[in-house]
Amino acid sequence: MSTQTIDKLTPEEFRRKIAGFTDQMKRINETDKQNLKEEAVRLCSIFASLFGDELDRMTLWERINNALVTAIAKSGSDLDAFVNCALDFIKSDPARVAASDALSSFLDMIASRNDVWRKEFLSYISKHHFILIVHARKRWNEYKEGKIEL
Repeated sequence: MSTQTIDKLTPEEFRRKIAGFTDQMKRINETDKQNLKEEAVRLCSIFASLFGDELDRMTLWERINNALVTAIAKSGSDLDAFVNCALDFIKSDPARVAASDALSSFLDMIASRNDVWRKEFLSYISKHHFILIVHARKRWNEYKEGKIEL
């Protein structure tokens, strides 16, 4: 006979679980929540560096915002598909994408994250895309001034 114990749920917890109001997976901690924002801002500034030459630079942030919204809608919960769709939307040059150390580093980072973090990352972008481009523009200007790396 097994000595394993079963966690007890209150009636309220049970109702919430049945109704789907609780996550099947654990939520991320506060440190990771702050990291979501930092990495989302970083990704948007990387998109600025890969913005297509044939597009009008005056539309850079509008186009990146639209890329975020469109990529979220098309990719579901697939983070790689999200990045690919956004790069396509901003008409990135494949050679520049392949040569981008910043993008490669970002892709390595997201590959090392668990599924919960990856889904929360996409959710964060979906809910905060306007705020992200404000912070990304600031970060992009700091990069252009040589103050930070992408």
